[in-house]
Amino acid sequence: MVPVDLLDTLSDAWRAVCCAYDVSGDLPDMGALFEGADLSAPAQASAAVLTNMLTEAVGRVGRFSPWYRQPVSAFGLVLARDPATDCVHWQLTERAAEQWGRILKPLEVAIARNVGLILSVSVLDNLELTAQESDPCVTAACLCTPPRVILVSRSVLQMAQIRCDACQQQFHLVDDAPGVDFWEE
Repeated sequence: MVPVDLLDTLSDAWRAVCCAYDVSGDLPDMGALFEGADLSAPAQASAAVLTNMLTEAVGRVGRFSPWYRQPVSAFGLVLARDPATDCVHWQLTERAAEQWGRILKPLEVAIARNVGLILSVSVLDNLELTAQESDPCVTAACLCTPPRVILVSRSVLQMAQIRCDACQQQFHLVDDAPGVDFWEE
């Protein structure tokens, strides 16, 4: 099985969208790209990612671009109501799905092969959002001899179970680490 680089596939898709609609800018962050994507259904997830890219493109069109005064439907987007939640969201038109088929298939494959990575990024983004500016960094250690030490925000250490690669034990706040005394010589 040939590994599929998710970031390269996302970057290629974003470049294609930028070229098609006279837009420039960096690849949107993973949270924005995967918003509303059902990772258990890679085909749906790829359509959601492309939809999110297109909505980003709509917001980045310059005033002097021929796309500036075009309706959102010109970008291949239409509003749809989710019957389960009764929420309205953007989705690709059938024509856009056909037009972007060469982009959707590689996205689908990349998403299917990198679900774990996407979920990890999502968890880390959520942890980062919950960390406050006043959240101090603390020192944490594992149970290795000598212990491995990391510097991490207190809220992340409390919310996540960060484990050491070597001893497979959870990192603890240095003051709380059992049997660890860094200040003795």
